[in-house]
Amino acid sequence: MQTEVQNLLNQLSRLLPNSTYRANTNDYVADGLVKSPSVKTNWPVKFLQAAWNWQFVNVEGSHGVHNASYAVGLLKASIADLTDDADNDGISDKWEIANFGYITTYNGNGDPDGDGLKNSLEITAGTNPLLADSDGDGVNDLT
Repeated sequence: MQTEVQNLLNQLSRLLPNSTYRANTNDYVADGLVKSPSVKTNWPVKFLQAAWNWQFVNVEGSHGVHNASYAVGLLKASIADLTDDADNDGISDKWEIANFGYITTYNGNGDPDGDGLKNSLEITAGTNPLLADSDGDGVNDLT
């Protein structure tokens, strides 16, 4: 359990902004400011929440021994907030819900329409993962 918690802490840490991060660049727009006499940051709220959860689990020190399910759940939720992939299957949860209704129905390697394009490629191509001929031209999406 402690190894899993440490791996999740490491994964979440890699998703947090580094010391050169600036929220006002083209990549991010700050949606929250935290100011105190000792700390100033322009990290967006999603990063602040994830950093708080990382700190909460890390500082506690047991790496999940005292409440394993809570520690793992908290870290996985933070990772999902930053990656939009709660089930860690390589495809966006928003896309999965829009196309399948659930995030656990298929993964990036699935091909529910049998057109030869994996779901991960359907996302890139902008085709419908439930129709073998998304544009209705009589030709399979793969060709």
